[in-house]
Amino acid sequence: MKIVYDQSFNANEIFVILFIVLTFITIKILPKRFSKKETILFIIYGAFISTMFDNLIGIQVMNYYDINDSSEYSIYDALLYIGYGPVSYIFLYIYDRYSITGLNTVFYVTFWSLIAVVVELIAVKIGVFHYLNGYQTYFSFPIYLFVQCVAIMLFHLVKRIKANEKGDLFS
Repeated sequence: MKIVYDQSFNANEIFVILFIVLTFITIKILPKRFSKKETILFIIYGAFISTMFDNLIGIQVMNYYDINDSSEYSIYDALLYIGYGPVSYIFLYIYDRYSITGLNTVFYVTFWSLIAVVVELIAVKIGVFHYLNGYQTYFSFPIYLFVQCVAIMLFHLVKRIKANEKGDLFS
């Protein structure tokens, strides 16, 4: 059954557009840190993992939330998922740039997870996410922790492979 939350171009679409534009601009202005192929990998990871989790907890079996104007998939849903890609890149960029290790990694992941929850809460308030069946924003916190830990593991895997090959990951 299709649920329609609104039918006009408004804050939720503007949020998605600004989100994707600002995250890609941020990547563009940051000094180059990773190879082009690594950059693509980190961006694809962010877009893929967000799509996977949103579909896992948003599908009919669980049906914990809808995205944007209706319960059906739209172009703004796709744009939102694409926007998560650069966030993953920025997360790993800062992690690598400041050589975060040890206990600082725990603080870093926790900090980013808290930021993600706050951004999600804002997105809920302006109609990007519509919670169903008792879902609450804080339920997303462990998902963010997990996703960011996996991103860091991916980063270290890429780094290890690169060190062993003495060159580009995909050469």
